[in-house]
Amino acid sequence: MRRPRALVLLSALALISVSCGSVPFLSGGGTTRRVLVDYKHDEFSASFLNYFPRTVRARPGDTIEFRQQWTGEPHTVTMGTLVDTLGKPYWEFLRDHRAGENVDVRNPPEAPGFKQLPTMLEVDDFERIVQAAAQPCYRDTWVPDVRDIDEPCPKREQPKFTGRQAYYSSGFIPNEGEEPGVFTVPLSDDILPGTYNYYCNYHGPTMSGAIEVVDDGEPVDDQIAINRKARTEAGVLVRDLAGVLERQRSGQDIAPLPVVGGYPEDRPLFTAFLNEYVPSTVDAKVGEPVTWSFYGGHTLSFNVPKFFPVFEVRDDGFVSFNAQAWKAIGWPERPEQTNPPTAVHIDAGEWDGSGGLRSTSWDFGGPYGKTFDTFSLTFTKPGDYPFACLLHPAMVGKVVVSE
Repeated sequence: MRRPRALVLLSALALISVSCGSVPFLSGGGTTRRVLVDYKHDEFSASFLNYFPRTVRARPGDTIEFRQQWTGEPHTVTMGTLVDTLGKPYWEFLRDHRAGENVDVRNPPEAPGFKQLPTMLEVDDFERIVQAAAQPCYRDTWVPDVRDIDEPCPKREQPKFTGRQAYYSSGFIPNEGEEPGVFTVPLSDDILPGTYNYYCNYHGPTMSGAIEVVDDGEPVDDQIAINRKARTEAGVLVRDLAGVLERQRSGQDIAPLPVVGGYPEDRPLFTAFLNEYVPSTVDAKVGEPVTWSFYGGHTLSFNVPKFFPVFEVRDDGFVSFNAQAWKAIGWPERPEQTNPPTAVHIDAGEWDGSGGLRSTSWDFGGPYGKTFDTFSLTFTKPGDYPFACLLHPAMVGKVVVSE
């Protein structure tokens, strides 16, 4: 998710078609329609904070299967009457934006009631997972209270979605278990026609979609048509990210090389980003510092263990977050962000490759007024030094140090 040419885009679109399946399949009395959560591109590594397609039409009794494409980003599928009503200003804004209406993307509307809903990661404490958001939750009625959202929802078997439940959420969709990366939403036979919004309670409402329930006699897309819509929507993001990657590799990007991550910096509502180090192989000399520019949301980590779970689900359902994934280990922390943010430079000094895991935090970012946080490291011994991002498993590289 390596070459931004027409072949890359065609390859991406073909992969989506295969991933989505080619025909509808039956589940109970209705048809199952598959929606992708995120997307894995085969030519470069990236995360796509989207559902493909964003909108799917279905009939009462059908099933919507959400199938996650694991890129390292945690996702949920969260819906219900609270989501529809509290988020209404934002849903209308997003629909206008996606329909090409002239909206101010830098100033989205306020939806203060939406903030009552739990988010998987506590905003002010990244080590605290909010269990009401991270675990499956099916509530017929609910008045969210910030004093109790850390408590998991009452345990119950997943019911069919009637459109009348207050809160209906997959919680964190793990990439392991009996059906890794899959969450199904069976629609009840008596669900009323209408639009039912859903979103990821980790990434927020910009990662959102909708199920449009229609009467039995109205037309709906089969899986082939759904795949075409998914191809079109994903293809736009693939093409734009491929352009960013090409500019980076040709040295035309605003960030000096080597660079960590990437996205179109002038697109505030762009919902995908590169999980790439450019270049992936960095040539260095003993005693000369190497400086990386960060787009943010990644780590630069050496001596990474073979297995490094970021999110873990215990047998009792409790979801925990491995603090090693985002904290600096062995190197200085990035200072807290200022308001407005300003770029910082961290010089980690000299390193001979020893001492186990060494990692930056994921707090590095950019651009701040077209400048970037930077991180420098000076190697004292020749050799190959593999590195990776602890958050995005396909994001790898190495430093080749010579005398």
